[in-house]
Amino acid sequence: MIRSTCAPTMMQGSDQLNVMPRRPHIDLDCRILPGTGPVALTEMLTEIINDKDVQIQANCEIPVLAEMGLPVTAANGPQWHFVKNSIT
Repeated sequence: MIRSTCAPTMMQGSDQLNVMPRRPHIDLDCRILPGTGPVALTEMLTEIINDKDVQIQANCEIPVLAEMGLPVTAANGPQWHFVKNSIT
């Protein structure tokens, strides 16, 4: 993975075809890079969307990751070498 990614996975709007929703809602499933936390991702999405009426809230399922973000793993060890040797 070379960057954080997000995909819209759930959307909610009106219950009727011809009625505008009062408050539409979109859930994104995001994969964030190691060293990046939910706060940084929220800031990035806020900058990209650039709409003061859009509210962005991060809900991290793993509490320690919500606070610290993903740790950066060293690029050595048997798992790293297995992946490296598989693609070169």
